[in-house]
Amino acid sequence: MLQTDQSKGDVENRERTYQKELKDLRAQLSELAHEKQLQKENVLQAERSIKTIRLELEDKENTVRQLQDEVGLSCDHKEVLLRRANSIQ
Repeated sequence: MLQTDQSKGDVENRERTYQKELKDLRAQLSELAHEKQLQKENVLQAERSIKTIRLELEDKENTVRQLQDEVGLSCDHKEVLLRRANSIQ
C-alpha cells in the first residue's frame, strides 16, 4: 500500500513536471511563431522599400538620360552653327 501511494505520488510529480515542461515549450513555440511573423513582415517591408528605391533610381536614370540627350543635342546644334559660320567665312 505504502509503495503504491509512493508510486502514485511519483507518477503525479512526473506528470506535473511534464505538464510544466509542455506549457513552457508551448510558450516558446508561441514566441518563435511571433518572431517568425515579425521577421516575415520585416522582409516584406524591406522588399517593398527595395522596389520603391529601384523605381526611383530608374526614374532618375531616365531623367539623366533625357538631360544628357538634350545637352548632347545642344552641343551638336552649336557645332553645326559653328561649322556653318566657319564655312561662310
